Amino acid sequence: MLVNRQRRRKPRRLTRPAAPVPDVLGNVLASLGDAVILTDEDDSVTLFNPAAEELTGLPATQALHRPCADVFVATPTVGAMVQRTRTLGQSQSCGEENLVVGRRRIPVRLSCSPIWGTADRVQGAALVIQDLSYQKKLEDESRRNETLARLGCLAAGLAHEIKNPLGGIKGAAQLLAKRF
Repeated sequence: MLVNRQRRRKPRRLTRPAAPVPDVLGNVLASLGDAVILTDEDDSVTLFNPAAEELTGLPATQALHRPCADVFVATPTVGAMVQRTRTLGQSQSCGEENLVVGRRRIPVRLSCSPIWGTADRVQGAALVIQDLSYQKKLEDESRRNETLARLGCLAAGLAHEIKNPLGGIKGAAQLLAKRF
């Protein structure tokens, strides 16, 4: 499910030169558990954090300076979302998508936001990929437990329904045994 956010954010004007933040920003992005991928105005990957490396199985050296669509060639939704975000200047999100990595399909949530430049121009896009594997595993276990609970109730009811007639048959057999 793809959701377009129709608001267009204007960049804030800086009143003074920015402090040397890239080292701090790099540390923050490297520490995040979600995959963060930044692209430039040509949709080429400019940042590929360690979580993105782990999720995709690609080292950053193979992803950097390549078009995002080429990095995620097996999942064309990703490249299309980045391109659409950059073109329209609007945030995009996708509730659930399967990221194809080799032969595996990893359930993920995608969100992509434009990166605004100083001249009210989109300079690139910031893509965040959240791995939903653990949540899916918990949901599957919950469904399995519910099914097992229902099956247990069914088995208990069935045992009760079988036990009642057997009690009658047993009683009748005992009476017959006393008579004959």
